[in-house]
Amino acid sequence: MVNEPYAIFYQSAMALSLLVSLGVILLMWRRRRFPGALAMIVLAAATFIWTLGFLLEAYSDTLERQLFFCSVGYLGSMSVPVAWFVFSLQYVSGSRAITWRRLALLCVVPLTTMALVWTNEWHQLMWTDERLTTSGPFLITSKTYAPMFWIAMMYTYTLVLSGVFVLVRRLFVGPPLYAVQAVSLVVAVSLPLAWNFIYIFDLVPLPHKDLTPVAFAISGMAIALGVIRFRLFEAVPIARELILDQMKDGVVVFDNNNRLLELNPAAARILSVDYNAVGTELHDLARELPVMERLAEKCQGRKELALTLAGEKRFYEIETMSMHDRQGVQVGWLAMLHDITERIRAEKRLNELYEIEQRERRELEEIAQERGLFIEVLAHELWTPLTPVIASMTLLNETISGSKAGTIEHRLVSNAMSGIDGLASSVRDLLDLGRISKGTFKLNKQPLHPKEVVDSAVLKFQDQADKREQQLIVDMPDELPDIEADPLRVHQVLMNLLANASKFSNASEPIKLRVSVWERSLVFDVEDRGIGMTREEQQRLFKPYHTVRQDQHRFSGLGLGLAISKEIVESHGGSMWFSSERGKGSTFSFSLPLQSRT
Repeated sequence: MVNEPYAIFYQSAMALSLLVSLGVILLMWRRRRFPGALAMIVLAAATFIWTLGFLLEAYSDTLERQLFFCSVGYLGSMSVPVAWFVFSLQYVSGSRAITWRRLALLCVVPLTTMALVWTNEWHQLMWTDERLTTSGPFLITSKTYAPMFWIAMMYTYTLVLSGVFVLVRRLFVGPPLYAVQAVSLVVAVSLPLAWNFIYIFDLVPLPHKDLTPVAFAISGMAIALGVIRFRLFEAVPIARELILDQMKDGVVVFDNNNRLLELNPAAARILSVDYNAVGTELHDLARELPVMERLAEKCQGRKELALTLAGEKRFYEIETMSMHDRQGVQVGWLAMLHDITERIRAEKRLNELYEIEQRERRELEEIAQERGLFIEVLAHELWTPLTPVIASMTLLNETISGSKAGTIEHRLVSNAMSGIDGLASSVRDLLDLGRISKGTFKLNKQPLHPKEVVDSAVLKFQDQADKREQQLIVDMPDELPDIEADPLRVHQVLMNLLANASKFSNASEPIKLRVSVWERSLVFDVEDRGIGMTREEQQRLFKPYHTVRQDQHRFSGLGLGLAISKEIVESHGGSMWFSSERGKGSTFSFSLPLQSRT
């Protein structure tokens, strides 16, 4: 047999099939995280077993050995169609396309067939009349196939053709890259299927030796070509699951005849459209769902749409665009629905804040009559926090008009809110200072446990500390006497001192808050290891509009916080003091009288 040309061809082809199967296993193992890759590894391993069994069968010179290695080959040949079908489903629909229960059902017939093959001598359900004969240069086993063999073959062909159908149905509709992938995969499986059909029905005048595993060697080459040339397992259509299905924006795709081709879960939820609507024409959908009429307009560009979902009114921006193939021919169009509810609400909030700012500005202008410096400082300092608001909102609008993702929008809105908060804080400080100047500043004193106001300030400050990776250390006894104070104003003083400590400290530097009792007062100390102050700066520290000169351009603020905090503490009958050294940090302290005993 060795010296015959056809025998040499057969041996070489089978050896090539083994090598290619191993190569595919190694190649796919590096890409095992991609959908369908593990199924392809099983497919290649099954092909290897199939080839090895049939190759060893060809070298066997007894009927018993040939039947044994034929049975070994069946372990692989009956596994191939299951692996191929699972691969097809996972490749186009993701790893969740098939469950363990469905996989078990798919394996019922192959496992039964394998069992029947290995026990055929007892029941003869797979084949009968086994005998050795020759075909060309080969010594082969001739057999008459029994009914279970044909049932197994029908099942095998059904699974393989079903896998081909899944690929053709999904991959030939879409970008050209997917079509090339589909051709590569369909050719890869069609060759073995065609040769197996030729072999079983003996349609060509060649020695009767099964070359189906050899055809799978060619298939392995096709798959390898797909991996290397067309990025078969890197640019898979599963991008739909990884991108479209997880997108918060709704995506709806139509063909040129306005027939619905695809929609992602977000679009189905937004438009209240069932997946069964795929294939329905747009005008039919519009009759049942009025919201689809806006899509039916199919005008290029953007328009806004208000919808009520789960009893909540939400706003969406609809953008429609045409789709073209590589030749520039329009093949359909799509619509994207982007949720702009938060942007609308932010605009409304900005308008409300603007009205508040205008109202408080008018109040401040009345106070400014007594303080000539107020107008100049107000104009300058109100512009400082407004700058990031204006810049961020301008950039936000530009981003919304050209972006499909929401992450940058959130960042910009956060910047805008930061500027608004700075404006509100400055305005409140100016109002407090004005009331103090006019003598209209009032406190709402009440019995207060220190732990309540400390916990409240610590909780609110924690976010700021976390952002700068600063540790806040609180040293406070479990038992403290009550004080009589305005909780909001004491909270304001604590927040001001903690914010200053954080602002003028380096990232990761700890900040310490101590609470203690000294004589008939409750003392609060806020200590930092920040930049500290010079003697000159210390002399002007509690004066309004004063900020540390070296850091005026790094940190925003009117310089009113400490002046107002000192007025609040003294209005309670307490006092405020500090100690600081440039480059070594500062400690700010204030005391509040304990609640009087009656």
